[in-house]
Amino acid sequence: MRPRLLLLLMLSSLPLSAAANITQRLEQHCNDSDFSAASWGIYAVSLETGQPLVAYNANQYFVPCSLLKLFTGAVALDRLGPGFTIRTSAYAEKRPDDYGTLKGNLYLYGRGDPTLLIHKQEGSKQGSLEELADNLAATGVKRIEGDLIADERFFYAPPHGLGWEWDDMQYYYAPALSALSVNQNVVSFEIQPGETIGSTPTFTITPDVPYLSFENLLTTGKAGSPSSIDDSFRAQGLHHLTLMGSIAIDKERFKDRLPVPDPAAFTATIFKALLKEKGITLTGKVRTLSWMEQNTYPKSYERFNELAWVESPTLKDMIDMAFTQSVINLYPELISLQIGEHYRQYTEDPSLRKARTNVLARKALDEFLEAINIDPQDVVSQEGTGLARKTLIKPKTIGNLLSIMQGHPSFDYFYEALSFAGVDAFFKDRMVGTLAENNARVKSGIMSFNYNMAGYLTTAAGEPIAFTIMLNNYNKKNKRWHPKDAIDAVAVMLAEIETRDTTN
Repeated sequence: MRPRLLLLLMLSSLPLSAAANITQRLEQHCNDSDFSAASWGIYAVSLETGQPLVAYNANQYFVPCSLLKLFTGAVALDRLGPGFTIRTSAYAEKRPDDYGTLKGNLYLYGRGDPTLLIHKQEGSKQGSLEELADNLAATGVKRIEGDLIADERFFYAPPHGLGWEWDDMQYYYAPALSALSVNQNVVSFEIQPGETIGSTPTFTITPDVPYLSFENLLTTGKAGSPSSIDDSFRAQGLHHLTLMGSIAIDKERFKDRLPVPDPAAFTATIFKALLKEKGITLTGKVRTLSWMEQNTYPKSYERFNELAWVESPTLKDMIDMAFTQSVINLYPELISLQIGEHYRQYTEDPSLRKARTNVLARKALDEFLEAINIDPQDVVSQEGTGLARKTLIKPKTIGNLLSIMQGHPSFDYFYEALSFAGVDAFFKDRMVGTLAENNARVKSGIMSFNYNMAGYLTTAAGEPIAFTIMLNNYNKKNKRWHPKDAIDAVAVMLAEIETRDTTN
């Protein structure tokens, strides 16, 4: 028999009738037979009194998935500030001569901008390689007699988050990481079926980068069959993609994205083509300085000429992207590494000056948690996205972070990066027609049988609360409850609380 739902209800805070009502409703919901093999964790705290209203398994560990990004965003706003920007630069040892000739190498130096675009987009705050090429052309450069060197050494960290799994890294949501990244380090495919069932489909790729090669093992399926390239494969470190999967013969076209290897080389290859478009000739080749070549010349660019540069959007805008575009893990992980490099600049511990960037990012998180009276051991993680399955956090810890952030100077930016239920992006069709619609401001976290949501809402009694809802180890196959609906139902119950916390 399933143990009776144990809810910590502050009866001194909520009147007895209200406590009994929410207890009964949550108990009935979480004890549904659909969830007999799953685990629930629920926590809600009053933002007026600081008292917990509901806590169920609140001190047990759960896999948070993208809810970890709440911590990455909070630390970034605290340590870097909402106005922080990231510059991507083009350096040379010499300036161009009177004829526009640059004698020597051109260094493309990235500092971890996760938002860099290929082409300029009207109205976008994001910088682009095209803008950087325009800026370089504006200095009078017409010819580069040397190599284009892509330098990704700003981060001293491997090209993946610690704990990311091999099969994740075949997908666009887990691309290779680099301080020199563009286009989210992915390429887009448009696939068209062949003329007969079993024939080989054709495809186009954007951007069509010459350093990538492909093996087309796609097949044309029967009418109405599923279309995907989910089986595609890229061996680690190789510039070769094997496309596997199928497209239905009656489907006009199918689009998907895949991650690229060696993002620095990817970025530099695109930049070389843009230079040519701007009338700048490069006589040499594209080379890279990888994150492991920290002692290779040049160790710094202090004595070089910064010929051109572009800036990223402000951190507050990048946090908004990281929260609302949860499937793009490049954003929060590069932000996390940015925190690590900031920590390197200011640490007084000489033993940490040569530590890997991801280690320093964790140190910064620990210090932040200690400063707000959260035990760092309550957040088990070595990366900044939640994609690692070995990441663990307690529901109460997330709720406490949300509660504490309410008093932070950057709270408005943190809060505005969350999504309104029933209104914004991925939540547009959720909790519609309930008291949570256009009320709950939330972040979700979903991955492989684990479904979570956390955020803020105001109850029917007018009391603002922070809450965490975590449903782990839930196999939705042949179940009545869809996991999103199950999570939403709890949020709606919290929104329907009709009595305020009476704690003084």
